[in-house]
Amino acid sequence: MRRINFDTQVLRSFATIVDAGSFVAASERLNITQPAISQQIRKLEDVLGQQLFRRGARKLALTSAGEMLICYAREIIEINDEIAERVGVNAKKEIINIGMPEHFSESVLPALIAQVHQRMPGIQLVVKVARSGVLAEALTEGRMQIAMLLGEEGGWTESPLQKVSMRWLAGGQFDLRRAKNKLPLVLFRSPCDFRRIAIQKLEEIHLPWHCVLESEGLIALRAAVKASIGITALPVVRDDPDLSVLDEDGILPKLPTVAVRIKQHESWRSPVSRELKELIQEVWSSFGAN
Repeated sequence: MRRINFDTQVLRSFATIVDAGSFVAASERLNITQPAISQQIRKLEDVLGQQLFRRGARKLALTSAGEMLICYAREIIEINDEIAERVGVNAKKEIINIGMPEHFSESVLPALIAQVHQRMPGIQLVVKVARSGVLAEALTEGRMQIAMLLGEEGGWTESPLQKVSMRWLAGGQFDLRRAKNKLPLVLFRSPCDFRRIAIQKLEEIHLPWHCVLESEGLIALRAAVKASIGITALPVVRDDPDLSVLDEDGILPKLPTVAVRIKQHESWRSPVSRELKELIQEVWSSFGAN
């Protein structure tokens, strides 16, 4: 069987003629002469052995072969343009704003960046590392396309990647029994789910507390806990050798689990959205959080 290799530019000329309604209008759109575009169509008809336009009709009209070809031509042109956009040397990269909680910034994030660079060269990441509440707000407002979030299990439509236990954490020199009369807390600034949960659980058992330090970021919060000025309540994603998980031991209330989820902006419909989401899931699985 003889193989036919179609010239994409000729197929583009054919589709432009159909869309423009005439050879003259198509030649103007493509910035080539009418004789040149007519010659392209004659060669295409010779290759196919079929007429594509009805001769003698008052208006431009396709034959049955032309009607069949136009559907395939448009698909081929679309695929051609997508390859040029995503793989071409001078292809413009799609910029994607992605959010990551501070809890994952030293582990999951480097692995994800490396995998995106290797496997998705057609995109450029703009990364924001912040608390989940800040990232969720950016998603809602459309300032971010996709993010990993840590939050309570309820109230989400997305299935969790993993459920993570919240635990009370302290520095090595902290003595819980000496502090139980008025528990010193190191907390994120409000609004924060982890802050709210910790306070709510303490007040449920009527355990007095006071805040000794507030922080906007995880680094400063951990530093204060390591200094043993107070304790905090956080999801334990990975073991931290500088922090100790406190056994409740009848003093501290039990904390709930929270969920790790991937959430994207509802209007984001990029062709790469599914691939990026699957890559995040793959990296998370290989990371092996506790």
